[in-house]
Amino acid sequence: MRPKKYSCPDDYALYVEKLLQLESDSELNTVLEIARKMGTPPLQVTSFDAKHLEVLSRLIKPHKILEFGTLCGFSSVVLARGLTSNGVLY
Repeated sequence: MRPKKYSCPDDYALYVEKLLQLESDSELNTVLEIARKMGTPPLQVTSFDAKHLEVLSRLIKPHKILEFGTLCGFSSVVLARGLTSNGVLY
């Protein structure tokens, strides 16, 4: 993953990460582990970015999502969490 750079003090960033439980997402950790084993290049999306995508997707509740440029499916996982029950991820 890309280095985390925040425009706030480190203790604030750590507080937000702990509050959102960014590092305890088993699905995303599985995707990252598979990516490491496959030797994919480093991701450009941080766990914090992924949480933003997930929140937006859950707010919109889309029926269809088209993701292109997928490296290992990291963003796809979080986007899919907001799909309706019969939604489709392309």
